Amino acid sequence: MDDSKTVNHDGSDKNSSELAKAQRLFSELNERVVSLSKVASDLDLEMVNHLQKTVDKLALLLPVIAPGWDDSSMLADHKKSLADDGQADGPSVAKHVLLVEDNPVTQELMTRLLERRGYMVKVVSHGNAAMDVLKVERFDLALLDLGLPNMDGWQTAQAIRKLEKLTGSSRLPLVAVTALNDVADKIKAREAGIDGYHSKPIQADELFAEMERVMKTVAKSTGVSKTAKEQSLVDIKQVLSSVDDDWELFCEIVELYLADAPVQLAAIKVYIEEGKALDVREMAHTLKGGSGVFGKNPIYEAAYELEEMGRLNNLDQAMVVWNRLSALFYDMQVELLAATNNSDKKG
Repeated sequence: MDDSKTVNHDGSDKNSSELAKAQRLFSELNERVVSLSKVASDLDLEMVNHLQKTVDKLALLLPVIAPGWDDSSMLADHKKSLADDGQADGPSVAKHVLLVEDNPVTQELMTRLLERRGYMVKVVSHGNAAMDVLKVERFDLALLDLGLPNMDGWQTAQAIRKLEKLTGSSRLPLVAVTALNDVADKIKAREAGIDGYHSKPIQADELFAEMERVMKTVAKSTGVSKTAKEQSLVDIKQVLSSVDDDWELFCEIVELYLADAPVQLAAIKVYIEEGKALDVREMAHTLKGGSGVFGKNPIYEAAYELEEMGRLNNLDQAMVVWNRLSALFYDMQVELLAATNNSDKKG
């Protein structure tokens, strides 16, 4: 194997020279990406994306074009700088954010910024889509553009507050992110039920500060301190106590419940669509009974609502409750599966 080195005219090691150049280029590009991320606006997005892709590609090529490149040193610093920029003041527990924005460029920019701060993001382009998603998913906060097509941001906020009243769900923190900055627009937003306001062009630090302020304010006013992802539907210790701490029996009950409940849920939906109130009542009663084994939880209560709707032969809001019930069951299913897969308890 030839271990000879190529030497420059000045006698220096060419590999060392190339490595130094590559490192300078990498550092300069990385600093530019971080700098732009801090003051990102719609106009900066293309530049941020371009530079980020360049930095990432360069990181892959450096070991080839510059022998001696230490993948664990500067590349680690590059990743850390981006993480520090985006997540130093982010949530300690990932929060689920609904972004309602119709502009593709702004969607991409805000998604990038939010994910770098550790948020999980769901993007929809208009108010009607937001309402559909909110019927089946839970979020810790929603960001609303006010100038949305068809159903604007104010109307979307009003619809969200109406849905909360109908379903009895907790208040969703809402922050308007908009180019509309008149006092009248802000007053109108407050009257529509919007809790916070951030004016475009987007300033990342200011936006995140407003998001955190609104979430803390709403949590304090409603007595809610846990995020949607943290809320527990089942008190495992209490359920175990009810079966005399018999872990095998608990697992058998969970297995039966998770096999039957999805079938019952699907049947209830069909009965609602067909307007069969009596069948809704009976199947909801069955689901309520099975869910009650795990205590008086939100699924039990939602099933009871459907049972009463069936008894009163009034299914006008039944699908709204069913959507909430379906979302709750998904969360409960995750909790129960996690519990039964807990090897420490099994042993």
